[in-house]
Amino acid sequence: MDQRYHLNHLSCPVCTTKILDSIDAWEDVSVDRYDIADGLLILKQNSEEDLTERLQELADSIEPGVEVSRDAVVAPPKLPVTQILALVGQGLLLPLLVFLGQRGIFAQDLVTGLSFLLILWVGREVFMAAVRGIPRGDIFNENLLMGVASLAAVGIGEVYEGMMILIFYQVGEILQDYAVDVSRARIAGLLSTGPKRPAHKIQGDDVIELPPEELQVGDLIFVKVGESVPVDGALEGSGIFSQAQLTGESRPVELSDGGHVASGSVVLSAPVLLRVTAVEDQSEMARIEKMMDEARGKKAKVETWIQSFARIYTPIVVLGGALTALVPPLFFGGDWHSWIYRGAAFLIISCPCAMILSIPLSLVTAMGRASQGGVYLKGADRLEALSKVDTVALDKTGTITLGRPQVISVDGDERMVALAKGLEAGSNHPLAGAILSLEGPAAKVTELEEIPGKGMSGRYQGKKVILGTPDWIRSLHPHYVDEGQDTAVVVATEDEVLGSIHFGDELKPHSREVFEALKKYRPMILSGDRQGAVDALATTLGAKGMGGMRPQEKLSLVHDLETSGHRVLFVGDGINDGPVLSRASMSLAMGLEGSDLAMEAADGVLLSPDLRGIPMVLGLARRTKATVLGQFTFALGAKLLILLLTFVGLGDLWLAVFADVGVALICVLISMSLLRYQK
Repeated sequence: MDQRYHLNHLSCPVCTTKILDSIDAWEDVSVDRYDIADGLLILKQNSEEDLTERLQELADSIEPGVEVSRDAVVAPPKLPVTQILALVGQGLLLPLLVFLGQRGIFAQDLVTGLSFLLILWVGREVFMAAVRGIPRGDIFNENLLMGVASLAAVGIGEVYEGMMILIFYQVGEILQDYAVDVSRARIAGLLSTGPKRPAHKIQGDDVIELPPEELQVGDLIFVKVGESVPVDGALEGSGIFSQAQLTGESRPVELSDGGHVASGSVVLSAPVLLRVTAVEDQSEMARIEKMMDEARGKKAKVETWIQSFARIYTPIVVLGGALTALVPPLFFGGDWHSWIYRGAAFLIISCPCAMILSIPLSLVTAMGRASQGGVYLKGADRLEALSKVDTVALDKTGTITLGRPQVISVDGDERMVALAKGLEAGSNHPLAGAILSLEGPAAKVTELEEIPGKGMSGRYQGKKVILGTPDWIRSLHPHYVDEGQDTAVVVATEDEVLGSIHFGDELKPHSREVFEALKKYRPMILSGDRQGAVDALATTLGAKGMGGMRPQEKLSLVHDLETSGHRVLFVGDGINDGPVLSRASMSLAMGLEGSDLAMEAADGVLLSPDLRGIPMVLGLARRTKATVLGQFTFALGAKLLILLLTFVGLGDLWLAVFADVGVALICVLISMSLLRYQK
């Protein structure tokens, strides 16, 4: 069974690998996955035993300061100013000792001995961590490399630099840990669905508290103002809700009697009553939690590549450091003092933490920022796919329009209307609601069947009856002529056409603004609606419109575009969009308003009906790609430049320490900038 833990205050990728390898060596326990960007560790265990204490002991033996817990740390950390000042203060004792020696107050041998002891004291955590790694054969331990470099500097008479290596390194590590903790806390805050509170179930004249997972469909629950709705439910009465946690939309939503309230919505107006429509693990919030949890395990290709690169980079640089320190003095008469100094710098620069840590952090930060805007992606690999998109195709009804069409005219008698209502009785198509709202009884139609992209069929009084698109009806009744340009469905039997019903629908707010932002992505509207209605909408929005498209035709179009070298993002909401949602390079489903099948098939979910999330996440993906490339280029370039300067004698150990912790800190801060992305 899976058990979740969090490794807080762990920012060293190399130490992380050692911890995970040690866990895999345990009996009856294995690492399912670990996300370095937010510290989530999922273990597969044969029991429900809490391994927090055992994990804490392991972490302490490898990287002191790591805190193991069952929950993520959401509260932002405090900058450890006292710890930094203590290190700097201890380091300032060294020039004081030298001054006392120069004045003759202390003997020179005493000054030398005390200086060495002071260096050991200031760097005690570094040296202790280095010693702990030696029995495990951990020769590339960053603490060991720093310790050796510091002592090498002292050995050649560079006492000040030996001390400053230790201080600069430790202060840099503290600041790096702080920056990572701040970023993780913000990500956890974005992705967290909050603590689960007891639900208030109305049972007779009493209100009882019980865990949300014990609620059953049909239960009546009471939710107070300011509380989060624990499960999906149908509203009894009216109420005003915030769905910001789900959709990123800050504007309150007003719902009336019978309205669907998704779990995670917060009651704003007055206490409300809800009739449970889905149990806790099948509610909207549970589905989002599951989707985000699965997304953490799906790594982008760049993450895997960086880890492979680091495994090659570190040994090469360490070997380069050894050769730099030994070859010139041994074979070319070089000065030992100078070349050992340079070799020590090579050792310091060898750690690849800046790249291994910051790039996954950027990807998870971007996913957190996307979720803040109401777009939930099913993995960091989807960000890569989004960054390559050059064409955006959207379904029409329920995606671009509100999906609440109204009947504007009826061309037929009461019998036609009754059959239309009977045929749509079991449909979840957006047009069904408008048809069922027409006056009059519904005919008792049996053997109902939905034909994707065409309509509905059934039997009435022994005869086959159908309701569908004008094109479908025309294929069955070639004599049928309908020159209208609006959205329509036609009702017919095997023998005759009975009439038609015509609809109008409203554009979603900001649709024009969204299509203006999507111009560079060649926006296309794909719809099963008639071409005239689609053309009118496409002209209004400045897009290419393609009407009369059945699901297989949408699929074929996307396939042709992909084959010709384009990368397509498809956005849809219905059951019939499932095939194309699965086939496109990248796809988004309309979550709260769309079908479950669409959500399952898509690469991400747009929970807010506000389409501005589409250009936002496209821009965010491109920014993330540029950020990751920039981080890698900066980190590798800075290290190689400082290696070159050191090799030719223009660099020093302080600069080498900056190439390690300074560059890593800068890369982490660059990752955090994605939290502020606006489009």
